[in-house]
Amino acid sequence: MAALDPRIPCLGRFIKHWASRRRINNRSEGTLSTYTLILQLFYAMQKRDPPVLPLVTHILKGLEGNPGEVPKAVNRLQLPPEMDDRSGELRSLPFLTDPMMIREDGRFCEQNTESLGELLRGFFQLWGHQ
Repeated sequence: MAALDPRIPCLGRFIKHWASRRRINNRSEGTLSTYTLILQLFYAMQKRDPPVLPLVTHILKGLEGNPGEVPKAVNRLQLPPEMDDRSGELRSLPFLTDPMMIREDGRFCEQNTESLGELLRGFFQLWGHQ
């Protein structure tokens, strides 16, 4: 997801640095893990208008031109273990993962032009007030 927009890695590094300086980024001490902070960032970027990152439902495989199939596709996401027991190989993910394919697919084509500062402010507004 971070490769979809060059602002995401910058925001992630800033938020991690901010949280570390405030000593709220140490899972072993009962505070937020970096993973949690990045998930919060992704969620905040999906909620922007227009969004910076797509929802998983926007990048599910096999839905080309058929948004009415989203509920069925979401139900299919509850797959058995991600590894095939017989072959030992990982199962393919049910959504697009290549940033170029996501852009070329055309299902997520909105352009958010907010600055890093505006996005950062939105992140703190979302998690500071909700």
